[in-house]
Amino acid sequence: MVAVDNALASRAFMPLAGMEPDEDAARVITPVVLLVQTVPAPASRPATVRTALQPRAGRKATMGGVRSLIRGFGLVCGSGCGMVVAVRWMRARWFIGWLREGVMGERETWMTEEFGASHEGAVEVLLADGTVPEPAYFDSGSATAGHQVSQWSVYDGRPRVPRAAALRAVCSCGWKGPEQKLDWEVIGQQDLAEAGDGQADACERAWDVHTATVETSTIPLPDTITMLLEQLEEEIDKLAKTSPIAAVRAARRMEIAAGRVGYWAARSTLHDLTPGQAGAALGLTESAARSELARLGRYNPYIG
Repeated sequence: MVAVDNALASRAFMPLAGMEPDEDAARVITPVVLLVQTVPAPASRPATVRTALQPRAGRKATMGGVRSLIRGFGLVCGSGCGMVVAVRWMRARWFIGWLREGVMGERETWMTEEFGASHEGAVEVLLADGTVPEPAYFDSGSATAGHQVSQWSVYDGRPRVPRAAALRAVCSCGWKGPEQKLDWEVIGQQDLAEAGDGQADACERAWDVHTATVETSTIPLPDTITMLLEQLEEEIDKLAKTSPIAAVRAARRMEIAAGRVGYWAARSTLHDLTPGQAGAALGLTESAARSELARLGRYNPYIG
């Protein structure tokens, strides 16, 4: 975690404060960032679900709004209290859902609630020769191992880090979106996180289209079921405003009903379809479909 805070200090806080990124200075700032983490995060600010910018129901963004949050960081740094809250919230939004895949390093990812990790999207960097760069390495400044990051905004051509020529959206299913070129003559000395924000947003929109396509390829639900589910969710939301505990009971009843009907549905699906066929119908990978059927059918997928 010290390595993460060191990278945050050198690549996020220092540019916003008008300071040139410097490892020695970052090592001084890092203990302050660690101290800030002891302050509880505001409970009223959800860290993972996008609301106002959400294009479709069920959309989840693991770093939703973090770029705009970083841009606005300087606006709340006027007081110590404001700084503490902003840094703590920024850390929650920045690190929740970062993709950990060994050599892939850590980066921003997005997912929908229905498809989850089966269609986890991200922005991928392309160099001028069309290759994908290795993760950028950040020295932790201590005896512990350093930190590998493949977040697109760090590839700005600074020492030991290659310069991105283009961005594109990718998905864990193997889909790749169109390239979004970066014009470095226009970017100049601007921070890449700011200057490339439009291209990164275009990548996210391309992934939105991809997941919408996935959604249309899944097995359709009868209109009556869709309408009833939406109505039930709306009614429970209304109930939560007047009687939260009653809404909790309603949610529990929904879980019980889902478990009851899901049990036989999962068992029948297991009998009729292979996990691969079930995955295609549900918009999931074969592995995810197998796990979901096992969860609903309450059986061990590794036995029998």
